[in-house]
Amino acid sequence: MNSRSLIALLLLLPACAQEQAAVPPAIEGVDDAVWANYQPLPDSMPSATNPSTPEKVTLGRMLYYDTRFSQGGAVSCYVCHPLHDYGTSHRPTGIGHDAEVGGRNEPTPYNAALQIAQFWDGRAPDVEAQALGPVLNPAEMGMANADAVIKVLKSMPAYQDAFHAAFPADQDPVTFENFGKAIGAFERGLLLKARWDEFLAGNPDAITAEEKAGFKEFAAAGCTTCHTGPLVGGSMYQKVGLVQPRFTTRDEGRFNDTGNAAGK
Repeated sequence: MNSRSLIALLLLLPACAQEQAAVPPAIEGVDDAVWANYQPLPDSMPSATNPSTPEKVTLGRMLYYDTRFSQGGAVSCYVCHPLHDYGTSHRPTGIGHDAEVGGRNEPTPYNAALQIAQFWDGRAPDVEAQALGPVLNPAEMGMANADAVIKVLKSMPAYQDAFHAAFPADQDPVTFENFGKAIGAFERGLLLKARWDEFLAGNPDAITAEEKAGFKEFAAAGCTTCHTGPLVGGSMYQKVGLVQPRFTTRDEGRFNDTGNAAGK
C-alpha cells in the first residue's frame, strides 16, 4: 500500500466509526428487534405552522413567567410548571388561582412538543393550542375570556412592542392565537437529552450495568409495547388498567373530550 492509499484509508476511518456509532449497542438478553422501537431524541422540536424566531421565543418566555394573565395575578405557566424543578409541581393535582384544585397533575413541558397530543387526555393537538387552555380554565388561571387576556396585553407597551417584533407580518399581532404561538415557540426549545440518548447514539458506557439490567427487565415485562420511541412513550393513547382494573374510575379520560365510551 502506498502512502496516498494509506492517507485515504485513514480519512475514511472516522466516517466508518460514525456509521457504526449510529447503531445502538446491544444488551445481552434483549432481542435485536426491540431496538427498532428506540431512537435518540432529535436536536430540535420545530413546528411547520409556527416557525420559531428569537423574537417569538423571547415573547413566549415573557408570557410563560408572567402572572398577570391569571385572575388575582398569582398564577403563571411557571408557577405550575417550574422549569428549575423538572417542569412540574410534584403535587397529585394542580392548584390554580384562589387555591382551586384541578382534576389532574401538571405534566412537564420538557420534550412535550414531541408527543402526539397535549394534556393527559390529548384534547389539544400541540403545545401552541395547549398554551391557551389553562389561561381560561376556571380551576387554573381563571381569566374570563380571550378578550380579557388581550385587554391586559394591550395595556402594556412592552408587550405590544414584543408582539410586533415576534409577528411582524400581522397588522394587529396582539391576538390570543399569537399568545399561544409565542408560548409554544418557547416550549419547543425545552428539549432535554439524557444519558439514554447517548447510549442509543452508540456510546455503550453512557448508562450503567445496573441500568442496562433494568432495561432488560423493562423489555422482558412487556413495557416496550407502549413505551417506545424517542420519548419512551408519548406516541399513543392507551388505557390505564389495560391488564388489571383501575383502582378508580373517577377520571373518565378521553371520554370527556371525545364522548366515545372506549376512551374511558
